[in-house]
Amino acid sequence: MPTMNTSRPGVRQNMQAQPPAKPVPPAKTVPASKKSEFAKDHVALDDVAIVSDVLSTQKGIIKMYGTALCEGSNEKIRHLCNTHLTELAADQFDSFLYMSQRNLYPTDPAPAPKLSEAKQKYKATAMKIK
Repeated sequence: MPTMNTSRPGVRQNMQAQPPAKPVPPAKTVPASKKSEFAKDHVALDDVAIVSDVLSTQKGIIKMYGTALCEGSNEKIRHLCNTHLTELAADQFDSFLYMSQRNLYPTDPAPAPKLSEAKQKYKATAMKIK
């Protein structure tokens, strides 16, 4: 068994037993209803903040499902991810429509030349794939 060189000053003192740490008292638990009341009283979220958060969260989850779908090797998991991805994409679009209809997510119409250019680009790409 290796031995420690204790001939240096201070080493022996540091090796002496330390007093035991004081026990940490258990955390107080607060009922969920009290937490909800506290949140209602102290957090004022309007419709825009709530639906923006929902939309942002949905987009993030969609990215994760997309990654899992592309990188998954188990067929059942891939099918599950695909199902959830499709459902969540529909929900995300509903959130977008909700915001758009209330002018909470303003979008500019695409200029006709840009739209035509994009159609041609993706049409050509689709032809190459076939």
